[in-house]
Amino acid sequence: MARVLIRVDQIGWFHDPPRWTHDDGRLAARTAWFVLAILLGWFILVVLAMGAALRSMSASPLGEITVACVVALTAWFALPIVQLAISSPPAREACRRVVAVLSLVTGVWGLGTLRGVWIIARVPGLTTDFLWEVTVPCCGLLLLGLVGVLAGARRGPERSAS
Repeated sequence: MARVLIRVDQIGWFHDPPRWTHDDGRLAARTAWFVLAILLGWFILVVLAMGAALRSMSASPLGEITVACVVALTAWFALPIVQLAISSPPAREACRRVVAVLSLVTGVWGLGTLRGVWIIARVPGLTTDFLWEVTVPCCGLLLLGLVGVLAGARRGPERSAS
C-alpha cells in the first residue's frame, strides 16, 4: 500500500515549490487538482465551520474577531492559487510576506481583543466559551504568521530575489 505524504514545502505557503518552474508538461492537470483541493479545504474550514461560528455570534462583540479570522484564513487559502498566476519570484515572495504579516497581526489583535473583553466583562470562562470560534483560529493564525515571517526572514532579501 502506497503512502501519501503531503509536505508543507510542496504547497507553496512558505516558499516556491519546484513545480512552479513551469517546465513540467503535466502542470495543467496537477494544477487543477491542486486548486480543487485548496478550494475544498477553504470551503470546509472557512465557509462551513467559520461561517457557522459567525452566524452563532451575530450579537456578540467577538464577531468582528471571527470576521478578521475569516479574512486572514481566506488569504492563506488564496495564497498558493494567486502565486500560480504570478511569474515573478520576488512578487510571490512579497505576497507570502504580506499574508504572513496579516496573519500575525490578526492573531495578535484577536487574542488581545479577547483578553480586553475578558478584563472588562470579568467572565471567567470567556476563552473556553469561544474556544473554537475565536481562540483556536487566532492561535492558528498567530502560528502561521510567525512561521511565515520567520521563513521569510531566514531566506533574506538577497536569496528570495534569485
